[in-house]
Amino acid sequence: MTEAEAIRLAQAGDAAAFEFLYHLHGRRVYALCLRMVNNPSDAEDLMQEAFLQLFRKIGTFRGESAFSTWLHRMTVNVVLMRLRKKSLPWPRSKKRRIPTMKRRPRKDIGAPDLR
Repeated sequence: MTEAEAIRLAQAGDAAAFEFLYHLHGRRVYALCLRMVNNPSDAEDLMQEAFLQLFRKIGTFRGESAFSTWLHRMTVNVVLMRLRKKSLPWPRSKKRRIPTMKRRPRKDIGAPDLR
């Protein structure tokens, strides 16, 4: 079975074709997740989540790009969404302050010297 045949069959709901795609691309998806999160356990979870997303969205694959490119982008999006959920939200009552160096008196160019 070729990748193109497997994609077409998986879009039609064939579980064996989807399994073929999983075995064909699973290691690459895991490696990508591992590079992004640097944690093997999280990478496994994210790989599973990426393939669940693939299962839901394979019908939207139009073949305008390589399947591996499309799967790579979908995996990156899954990982980024997880990382965004993990980040702590900023408190609403306080504005985000960026640390600055010691404040110095402002110099207005062209202003008269009052000393």
